[in-house]
Amino acid sequence: MNEGLSRRDLLKLGAAAAGAYLASRFLKEKPEPDLEQVDFEGHVFLIDKEGIPHSCRTKEGTEITFNIGDLRRAQTEAKNLKADRVGETFAARQEKEVPAVGGVERPLTTELPDDIVPAEKLQQQYGIKIVQSDITQLHIRESAFAQGGLLEEFARGGRDLTIALIQAPFLIRRYFANEKYRDLPTTNIEGGVVGDFGKDLPSDQFPTPAQYEELRQQKILALKKIILQTQDKSQLLELLADIHAYASGIVTDEDLLYESTNGRMLAAGLYDQQWSEEGSKDYIFLAVDDRLPRDLMAVCFDKDGKFFPKKYTMLALQNARVRPPQPWQSHPDGAHAYTYAAASDQEGTIGFNLRHELGHDRLRLDNLRDSEQGINDQTKQRLQADWRQWQESGFGRTDQKGDEVYPFVFSIPPALGGGYILT
Repeated sequence: MNEGLSRRDLLKLGAAAAGAYLASRFLKEKPEPDLEQVDFEGHVFLIDKEGIPHSCRTKEGTEITFNIGDLRRAQTEAKNLKADRVGETFAARQEKEVPAVGGVERPLTTELPDDIVPAEKLQQQYGIKIVQSDITQLHIRESAFAQGGLLEEFARGGRDLTIALIQAPFLIRRYFANEKYRDLPTTNIEGGVVGDFGKDLPSDQFPTPAQYEELRQQKILALKKIILQTQDKSQLLELLADIHAYASGIVTDEDLLYESTNGRMLAAGLYDQQWSEEGSKDYIFLAVDDRLPRDLMAVCFDKDGKFFPKKYTMLALQNARVRPPQPWQSHPDGAHAYTYAAASDQEGTIGFNLRHELGHDRLRLDNLRDSEQGINDQTKQRLQADWRQWQESGFGRTDQKGDEVYPFVFSIPPALGGGYILT
């Protein structure tokens, strides 16, 4: 023992201090592993001689430290089974292909149209108030109030309509807790029982930590069963990566709550009319989901134990009923259409839902029988007619611009390219 510290000095330091001193000397004298830098599309991994990644610095500058023991076990399993395996999963932003602004079949722009009605005029002259969400904002054009426009009735005055964009995947009371929604009526918002927690959970309550953990383990077990049964080996790695994402907390409690209620036919839009001594007030509630595509990176090993990274969008979170505002998406048949249904009759989009709920208002004014399917059919027919008019105008490339048939404008989140889309 040297460096000026005698045995007596060590005893005076006490057991804890001596342990810390010896540990620091051990760490100082222990050689750092020889780590190689590997750049994968801007994400820099540090890998040791055995091919085990120790850490990653993402392109955003976030430092991710891996559990070496877990990765070593995954590498060994890959070698023994002669099959690709996943050791860890972490969030890593991927570059998105942003569609060209404007152009054929795309009423998409980087700037708001010139004929947007200011919020003050919208409320004072037309009786319409908009409660905006944080992820997207709705703007209404003057063409909506012209003859034959979707809001022609409001040009006559005397109306009171609130359009509320609810930042949620669907409309249930627990998502109305935000202060901005405080004055909105929730009498007709779903108040029944939702959730898959082993017992009924009222929709205005949130699960307990124990219920969340129970659901997390249920999801992991379900993924393992899918892996055993799947015939599509191309998805195997992503399913394995999903298990790590659930176990690590990348899938948040809010994600679990969403998944537990998804598919229960909960409303993504609602038209509601409230009566008082002052008269009637109309409300349109529209769910605007804030779950952006979950970009992940999986730390994988091939059958020879060699490390390779794999980027993917989490499978378990791709089936949202109401997606965040996006300018473009692919249909199962390969055709392209707007998420807002500006160029298609696609249901389940916020643009379609807005037009649909306005259909309830028109039927009420005309004293016609209200029918969900009938309104759906009318909404599709109007969208198809608007599309044909947009097509005949040369998709906005002529002096007769033609995009006035799309009177509603939604902003697109910056994470999805930004700009505005007309619907």
